[in-house]
Amino acid sequence: MVVAFTSRSSYGTLPVTLEVIIQRLKVPEKIAHFVAPLGATINMDGCGGLYPAIVAVFVSSIYGIDLSITQYH
Repeated sequence: MVVAFTSRSSYGTLPVTLEVIIQRLKVPEKIAHFVAPLGATINMDGCGGLYPAIVAVFVSSIYGIDLSITQYH
C-alpha cells in the first residue's frame, strides 16, 4: 500500500502485485504475468472508454454475432 500511495501508479505497484498474486494467492506465474499487467493497463483513465468496446467485440465473437464494419464505429 505504501508503494501505491507514494507512486500513484498501477505499474509502480506491479512487482508487488505479482509477488502477492503468485506467492500468497498461489496463481500460476504464467497466468499472473498475463493478468496483472492487463489489469494495470485497463485501470488507466484512457482505457476506460476503450475497454467496454473491446469487450463487446470479443463477447460478440464468442456468441457468434457477426458485426459489420459500421458497427465497429
